[in-house]
Amino acid sequence: MNHAFIDTAHETGAGEESPLYEQDFQRWLEAQAAHLRARQFALLDLENLVEEIETMAGNQRRELKHRLETLMMHSLKCQFQPHRKSGSWLRAVTEQRFAIDEMLKQSPSLRRKLEAMASAAYPKARRLAADETMMPIKTFPPEMPFSIGQIQDEDFVP
Repeated sequence: MNHAFIDTAHETGAGEESPLYEQDFQRWLEAQAAHLRARQFALLDLENLVEEIETMAGNQRRELKHRLETLMMHSLKCQFQPHRKSGSWLRAVTEQRFAIDEMLKQSPSLRRKLEAMASAAYPKARRLAADETMMPIKTFPPEMPFSIGQIQDEDFVP
């Protein structure tokens, strides 16, 4: 392992070396950024840096999927219980759309995965909608009833 090491004597009084990554993640991030800016590639903690970058990519995909689940769950509730449609349901739909739009602006490559991610998110959205409405799950379509265009259309509410 290529850990960046610090003398923790000034911080903990211990006087022994320990990996910065494990002791102070924020300082480790700042050190990695400083090494990159200074082009001090030999000082990079490559193993942990690669792991953190991969984790960040996975986190973005998970966040997008979660937002799609929430948006579709509330959309299903609006569609199948129109008499109970509330400001909080509409706000949740709008909030998720804005967040999804922002994510796609920041990471346009996620747009290519949007349809597949929405399809993967739909079964959970369907289950959550059934649970929240206390309606049988068979009430809701087994396949995603919304197009990607509808999911992204800020004026679309079923």
